[in-house]
Amino acid sequence: MVAFDFNGDGNKEIVYRDETNLRIIYGGPMAYAPAGVDANRNYATFSCTSGTGWEHPVVADINADGEAEIVGSCGTSICVFGSVNYPWMPARPIWNQLSYNNVNVNDDGSIPVRQQNILASFNGANNQILNTFNTQLNPLELISPPGQIAAPDISVSGATITNLNPDGTANCSNLQIQYQITNTGSAAMAKNIYVYVYDKDPRTQANASLIYQTVTNQNIPRNTSITQNLNFGVPSTSLPLNKVYIAVNTNPYMTVLIDASDYEGKLSGM
Repeated sequence: MVAFDFNGDGNKEIVYRDETNLRIIYGGPMAYAPAGVDANRNYATFSCTSGTGWEHPVVADINADGEAEIVGSCGTSICVFGSVNYPWMPARPIWNQLSYNNVNVNDDGSIPVRQQNILASFNGANNQILNTFNTQLNPLELISPPGQIAAPDISVSGATITNLNPDGTANCSNLQIQYQITNTGSAAMAKNIYVYVYDKDPRTQANASLIYQTVTNQNIPRNTSITQNLNFGVPSTSLPLNKVYIAVNTNPYMTVLIDASDYEGKLSGM
């Protein structure tokens, strides 16, 4: 049994093994439990057989994607469990022993000559985040005030049409757009976030139509950008078209977008 704050709400979740399942148990007040937490506090349950004799799950960022993973044995296999719909919080890249403590090993696997004082406070009196046992550390807790949640902050930029005709128009039955998504936040943005394309600005025009949607195909670590390509046909109901709007990580029918980008080019129908 180990602990980690997977969703960044300030409460540690428990990773627990029994004979048939590996469970993430919600650690906060049930009155504020997020969607998906059942009456027994199960946040997530994975089928994973165990003799419960020596098996022990651990939490660490094992692939340097900026978020935690759970590693454990299931039967005769070593399994890795990660986030699906929402990214988990960042974690240290190491868990070196059964009786794990954040100060008894460095990130590179070396053993410190002198351990850091586990009673040291960070960002406020009595905020002794190192004073734990078998609990993984989110490194951002060392620099973030208590209650502050690490989160991605993404924006769209550099949208261009890559298959313009010589006269500057584009074939709207096969529109090709390239753009960048940048994450300037303090946590990674997991892949499979939604990207929406509109024929008008939905923030100001109620008759704006969603003409295409897709998802991102890779994680976006903090302080990095990825390039995405779209290839789609514009519905005839949206023609003629002068401008397209790209929105990311928002409900497609919201009237206010989190991030938006537009291309001031000429678009024409067939």
